[in-house]
Amino acid sequence: MKYSIIIPTNNHCEDLLKPCLESIRQYTSMDNLEIIVVANGCQDQTLPYVLSLGAPFKLISSDAALGYTRAVNEGIKKAVGEYIVLMNDDCVLLPQPTNHWLYLLSEPFDKNPQTGISGPVKFTFDCGGNYYDSMAFWLVMIPKRLFDQLGLLDEIYNPGMGEDGDFSIRVQQAGFHLMSVPQNNSTHFGLGISYQTFPIYHKGNGTFDAIPSKLEIIARNTTVLTEKYGMKKDKSHVDISIVMPTYNHFDDAFKPGIDSLLRYTDMTNKEIIVVANGCVDQTHDYLQQLKHQVDNFLVGHISITQ
Repeated sequence: MKYSIIIPTNNHCEDLLKPCLESIRQYTSMDNLEIIVVANGCQDQTLPYVLSLGAPFKLISSDAALGYTRAVNEGIKKAVGEYIVLMNDDCVLLPQPTNHWLYLLSEPFDKNPQTGISGPVKFTFDCGGNYYDSMAFWLVMIPKRLFDQLGLLDEIYNPGMGEDGDFSIRVQQAGFHLMSVPQNNSTHFGLGISYQTFPIYHKGNGTFDAIPSKLEIIARNTTVLTEKYGMKKDKSHVDISIVMPTYNHFDDAFKPGIDSLLRYTDMTNKEIIVVANGCVDQTHDYLQQLKHQVDNFLVGHISITQ
Protein backbone atom coordinates (compact mmCIF):
# COMPACT_ATOMS: atom_id res chain seq x y z
CA MET A 1 0.00 0.00 0.00
CA LYS A 2 1.40 3.39 -0.97
CA TYR A 3 -0.58 5.96 1.05
CA SER A 4 -2.09 6.11 4.52
CA ILE A 5 -4.23 9.24 4.92
CA ILE A 6 -4.77 10.06 8.59
CA ILE A 7 -7.57 12.44 9.59
CA PRO A 8 -8.18 13.19 13.29
CA THR A 9 -11.60 14.55 14.21
CA ASN A 10 -13.58 15.55 17.28
CA ASN A 11 -17.36 16.15 17.01
CA HIS A 12 -17.30 17.85 13.62
CA CYS A 13 -19.01 15.23 11.48
CA GLU A 14 -21.46 17.44 9.56
CA ASP A 15 -19.57 20.71 9.24
CA LEU A 16 -16.02 19.45 8.63
CA LEU A 17 -15.48 15.71 8.35
CA LYS A 18 -18.18 14.92 5.78
CA PRO A 19 -17.12 17.65 3.31
CA CYS A 20 -13.48 16.58 3.77
CA LEU A 21 -14.09 12.86 3.14
CA GLU A 22 -16.54 13.45 0.30
CA SER A 23 -13.98 15.61 -1.49
CA ILE A 24 -11.40 12.85 -1.10
CA ARG A 25 -13.83 10.32 -2.56
CA GLN A 26 -14.60 12.64 -5.47
CA TYR A 27 -11.04 13.47 -6.51
CA THR A 28 -9.03 10.44 -5.40
CA SER A 29 -8.71 6.92 -6.71
CA MET A 30 -9.44 4.49 -3.89
CA ASP A 31 -6.72 2.10 -5.04
CA ASN A 32 -3.47 1.53 -3.13
CA LEU A 33 -4.42 3.65 -0.12
CA GLU A 34 -6.19 3.62 3.22
CA ILE A 35 -8.00 6.50 4.91
CA ILE A 36 -7.78 6.32 8.70
CA VAL A 37 -10.22 8.51 10.61
CA VAL A 38 -9.22 8.92 14.25
CA ALA A 39 -12.43 9.80 16.08
CA ASN A 40 -11.34 10.95 19.51
CA GLY A 41 -14.15 11.67 21.92
CA CYS A 42 -16.81 11.95 19.21
CA GLN A 43 -20.40 12.00 20.48
CA ASP A 44 -22.01 12.94 17.15
CA GLN A 45 -22.61 10.82 14.04
CA THR A 46 -18.92 10.39 13.19
CA LEU A 47 -18.67 6.70 14.03
CA PRO A 48 -21.71 5.41 12.09
CA TYR A 49 -20.90 7.71 9.18
CA VAL A 50 -17.31 6.50 8.78
CA LEU A 51 -18.34 2.86 9.23
CA SER A 52 -20.96 3.28 6.50
CA LEU A 53 -18.30 4.26 3.96
CA GLY A 54 -16.60 0.86 3.94
CA ALA A 55 -13.15 0.19 2.51
CA PRO A 56 -10.68 1.83 2.19
CA PHE A 57 -11.99 3.95 5.09
CA LYS A 58 -10.91 2.76 8.53
CA LEU A 59 -11.94 3.97 11.96
CA ILE A 60 -9.96 4.37 15.16
CA SER A 61 -12.26 5.38 17.99
CA SER A 62 -11.56 6.60 21.50
CA ASP A 63 -14.17 7.48 24.10
CA ALA A 64 -11.93 10.24 25.42
CA ALA A 65 -10.77 13.31 23.48
CA LEU A 66 -7.15 12.43 22.80
CA GLY A 67 -6.03 15.78 21.40
CA TYR A 68 -4.59 16.32 17.93
CA THR A 69 -1.02 15.18 18.58
CA ARG A 70 -1.98 11.97 20.35
CA ALA A 71 -4.74 11.18 17.83
CA VAL A 72 -2.33 11.53 14.90
CA ASN A 73 0.17 9.25 16.61
CA GLU A 74 -2.51 6.58 17.08
CA GLY A 75 -3.22 6.77 13.36
CA ILE A 76 0.47 6.51 12.44
CA LYS A 77 0.84 3.41 14.63
CA LYS A 78 -1.92 1.64 12.66
CA ALA A 79 -0.87 2.90 9.21
CA VAL A 80 0.65 0.48 6.71
CA GLY A 81 1.28 2.82 3.77
CA GLU A 82 4.72 3.73 2.46
CA TYR A 83 3.80 7.40 2.82
CA ILE A 84 1.79 8.98 5.64
CA VAL A 85 -0.53 11.85 4.69
CA LEU A 86 -1.65 13.96 7.66
CA MET A 87 -4.80 15.89 6.81
CA ASN A 88 -6.99 18.04 9.05
CA ASP A 89 -10.74 17.53 8.91
CA ASP A 90 -11.21 21.21 8.01
CA CYS A 91 -9.68 20.66 4.55
CA VAL A 92 -11.68 20.23 1.34
CA LEU A 93 -10.11 19.24 -1.96
CA LEU A 94 -11.02 21.52 -4.88
CA PRO A 95 -11.94 20.34 -8.41
CA GLN A 96 -8.97 18.62 -10.06
CA PRO A 97 -7.98 15.55 -12.04
CA THR A 98 -8.12 12.33 -10.06
CA ASN A 99 -5.18 11.99 -7.64
CA HIS A 100 -3.63 15.32 -8.68
CA TRP A 101 -3.23 16.38 -5.05
CA LEU A 102 -1.42 13.16 -4.19
CA TYR A 103 0.79 13.59 -7.25
CA LEU A 104 1.80 17.09 -6.12
CA LEU A 105 2.62 15.83 -2.63
CA SER A 106 4.59 12.79 -3.80
CA GLU A 107 6.54 14.40 -6.66
CA PRO A 108 9.33 15.83 -4.41
CA PHE A 109 10.05 12.35 -3.06
CA ASP A 110 10.35 10.95 -6.58
CA LYS A 111 12.80 13.70 -7.51
CA ASN A 112 14.94 13.69 -4.36
CA PRO A 113 15.22 10.83 -1.85
CA GLN A 114 16.37 13.34 0.79
CA THR A 115 12.94 14.97 0.84
CA GLY A 116 11.52 14.58 4.33
CA ILE A 117 8.16 16.39 4.28
CA SER A 118 6.04 17.90 1.51
CA GLY A 119 2.92 20.04 1.77
CA PRO A 120 1.23 23.22 0.50
CA VAL A 121 2.63 25.54 3.20
CA LYS A 122 6.17 26.02 4.47
CA PHE A 123 6.84 28.82 6.93
CA THR A 124 9.86 30.26 8.71
CA PHE A 125 9.51 30.87 12.42
CA ASP A 126 11.64 32.32 15.16
CA CYS A 127 12.38 29.89 17.97
CA GLY A 128 14.23 31.71 20.70
CA GLY A 129 16.62 33.42 18.32
CA ASN A 130 17.10 30.51 15.93
CA TYR A 131 15.13 30.62 12.69
CA TYR A 132 13.74 27.36 11.37
CA ASP A 133 11.59 26.25 8.48
CA SER A 134 8.51 24.19 9.24
CA MET A 135 5.68 22.61 7.30
CA ALA A 136 2.09 23.35 8.30
CA PHE A 137 0.73 19.96 9.30
CA TRP A 138 -2.87 20.58 8.23
CA LEU A 139 -1.74 18.77 5.07
CA VAL A 140 1.64 17.06 4.73
CA MET A 141 3.13 13.89 3.30
CA ILE A 142 5.90 12.10 5.22
CA PRO A 143 7.56 8.76 4.45
CA LYS A 144 6.65 6.25 7.14
CA ARG A 145 10.31 5.30 7.42
CA LEU A 146 11.00 8.75 8.92
CA PHE A 147 8.64 8.03 11.81
CA ASP A 148 10.41 4.71 12.23
CA GLN A 149 13.74 6.54 12.28
CA LEU A 150 12.86 9.70 14.26
CA GLY A 151 9.89 8.62 16.35
CA LEU A 152 6.33 9.91 16.44
CA LEU A 153 5.12 13.46 17.04
CA ASP A 154 6.18 14.68 20.48
CA GLU A 155 3.10 14.44 22.69
CA ILE A 156 4.42 17.10 25.02
CA TYR A 157 2.62 19.49 22.62
CA ASN A 158 -0.74 17.76 23.02
CA PRO A 159 -3.56 18.75 22.46
CA GLY A 160 -1.83 20.56 19.60
CA MET A 161 0.29 23.46 18.27
CA GLY A 162 4.04 23.18 17.96
CA GLU A 163 4.38 19.51 17.08
CA ASP A 164 4.71 20.44 13.41
CA GLY A 165 7.61 22.80 14.12
CA ASP A 166 9.26 20.27 16.41
CA PHE A 167 9.03 17.39 13.94
CA SER A 168 10.11 19.62 11.04
CA ILE A 169 13.25 20.63 12.96
CA ARG A 170 14.01 17.00 13.77
CA VAL A 171 13.64 16.08 10.09
CA GLN A 172 16.05 18.82 9.01
CA GLN A 173 18.55 17.97 11.73
CA ALA A 174 18.54 14.41 10.37
CA GLY A 175 19.58 15.75 6.95
CA PHE A 176 16.24 15.77 5.11
CA HIS A 177 14.53 18.63 3.26
CA LEU A 178 11.16 20.35 3.57
CA MET A 179 9.42 21.02 0.25
CA SER A 180 6.35 23.16 -0.29
CA VAL A 181 4.35 22.32 -3.41
CA PRO A 182 3.69 23.15 -6.18
CA GLN A 183 6.32 25.90 -5.68
CA ASN A 184 8.98 25.57 -3.00
CA ASN A 185 9.09 28.74 -0.91
CA SER A 186 8.71 29.84 2.69
CA THR A 187 6.89 32.73 4.37
CA HIS A 188 7.54 34.21 7.80
CA PHE A 189 5.04 32.87 10.32
CA GLY A 190 2.39 35.41 11.28
CA LEU A 191 2.90 37.61 8.23
CA GLY A 192 0.40 35.86 5.98
CA ILE A 193 0.73 32.69 3.94
CA SER A 194 -0.50 31.45 0.61
CA TYR A 195 -0.71 27.88 -0.56
CA GLN A 196 -0.46 29.08 -4.15
CA THR A 197 -2.21 26.86 -6.67
CA PHE A 198 -2.52 23.71 -4.57
CA PRO A 199 -6.09 22.46 -5.15
CA ILE A 200 -7.41 22.60 -1.59
CA TYR A 201 -9.43 24.83 0.70
CA HIS A 202 -8.34 24.97 4.33
CA LYS A 203 -10.83 26.51 6.70
CA GLY A 204 -8.20 26.80 9.41
CA ASN A 205 -8.55 26.19 13.15
CA GLY A 206 -11.81 24.37 12.62
CA THR A 207 -11.32 22.48 15.87
CA PHE A 208 -8.57 24.34 17.71
CA ASP A 209 -10.53 27.59 17.94
CA ALA A 210 -13.16 25.85 20.06
CA ILE A 211 -10.69 25.00 22.85
CA PRO A 212 -11.23 27.45 25.76
CA SER A 213 -7.57 27.31 26.80
CA LYS A 214 -6.23 27.95 23.30
CA LEU A 215 -4.09 30.96 24.25
CA GLU A 216 -2.62 29.18 27.27
CA ILE A 217 -1.75 26.15 25.10
CA ILE A 218 -0.03 28.35 22.52
CA ALA A 219 1.99 30.14 25.21
CA ARG A 220 3.00 26.88 26.90
CA ASN A 221 3.99 25.10 23.70
CA THR A 222 5.88 28.12 22.41
CA THR A 223 7.92 28.01 25.63
CA VAL A 224 8.57 24.30 25.15
CA LEU A 225 9.83 24.87 21.59
CA THR A 226 11.99 27.81 22.65
CA GLU A 227 13.59 25.93 25.52
CA LYS A 228 14.26 22.95 23.27
CA TYR A 229 15.60 24.65 20.15
CA GLY A 230 16.23 28.30 21.02
CA MET A 231 19.43 29.97 22.12
CA LYS A 232 20.32 31.69 25.35
CA LYS A 233 21.14 35.34 24.89
CA ASP A 234 21.71 38.58 26.73
CA LYS A 235 19.50 41.27 25.26
CA SER A 236 21.15 43.95 27.31
CA HIS A 237 24.39 43.64 25.34
CA VAL A 238 24.62 44.40 21.62
CA ASP A 239 27.83 43.58 19.76
CA ILE A 240 26.73 44.40 16.21
CA SER A 241 24.29 46.97 14.85
CA ILE A 242 23.00 46.30 11.33
CA VAL A 243 21.73 49.50 9.68
CA MET A 244 19.36 49.19 6.69
CA PRO A 245 18.08 52.35 4.96
CA THR A 246 15.09 51.89 2.65
CA TYR A 247 12.83 54.02 0.49
CA ASN A 248 9.68 52.58 -1.15
CA HIS A 249 11.19 49.28 -2.31
CA PHE A 250 9.28 46.93 -0.03
CA ASP A 251 8.53 44.05 -2.44
CA ASP A 252 11.54 44.10 -4.73
CA ALA A 253 14.34 44.86 -2.28
CA PHE A 254 13.60 45.51 1.38
CA LYS A 255 11.43 42.54 2.37
CA PRO A 256 13.63 39.95 0.58
CA GLY A 257 16.65 41.52 2.26
CA ILE A 258 15.14 41.43 5.77
CA ASP A 259 13.81 37.90 5.26
CA SER A 260 17.19 36.56 4.18
CA LEU A 261 18.97 38.44 6.97
CA LEU A 262 16.75 36.93 9.67
CA ARG A 263 16.91 33.51 8.13
CA TYR A 264 20.68 33.25 7.78
CA THR A 265 21.94 35.35 10.69
CA ASP A 266 22.40 34.41 14.32
CA MET A 267 20.75 37.40 16.00
CA THR A 268 22.39 36.83 19.38
CA ASN A 269 23.45 40.24 20.75
CA LYS A 270 22.71 41.99 17.47
CA GLU A 271 20.23 44.70 16.53
CA ILE A 272 18.71 45.73 13.22
CA ILE A 273 18.11 49.43 12.72
CA VAL A 274 15.82 50.12 9.77
CA VAL A 275 15.82 53.70 8.51
CA ALA A 276 12.55 54.05 6.60
CA ASN A 277 12.96 57.46 5.01
CA GLY A 278 9.73 58.69 3.49
CA CYS A 279 8.29 55.23 2.85
CA VAL A 280 4.62 55.23 1.88
CA ASP A 281 4.46 51.53 0.93
CA GLN A 282 4.03 48.49 3.25
CA THR A 283 7.36 48.95 5.02
CA HIS A 284 6.06 50.40 8.31
CA ASP A 285 3.20 47.91 8.73
CA TYR A 286 5.53 45.01 8.02
CA LEU A 287 8.13 46.22 10.51
CA GLN A 288 5.57 46.76 13.25
CA GLN A 289 4.35 43.19 12.81
CA LEU A 290 7.88 41.83 12.70
CA LYS A 291 9.03 43.90 15.67
CA HIS A 292 6.17 42.51 17.76
CA GLN A 293 7.01 38.96 16.70
CA VAL A 294 10.74 39.37 17.30
CA ASP A 295 10.36 41.05 20.69
CA ASN A 296 8.02 38.34 21.88
CA PHE A 297 10.70 35.75 21.19
CA LEU A 298 13.61 37.77 22.59
CA VAL A 299 15.74 37.76 19.45
CA GLY A 300 17.19 41.21 19.43
CA HIS A 301 15.85 44.59 18.48
CA ILE A 302 14.39 46.20 15.40
CA SER A 303 14.32 49.98 15.51
CA ILE A 304 12.16 52.01 13.15
CA THR A 305 13.47 55.49 12.39
CA GLN A 306 11.10 57.70 10.38
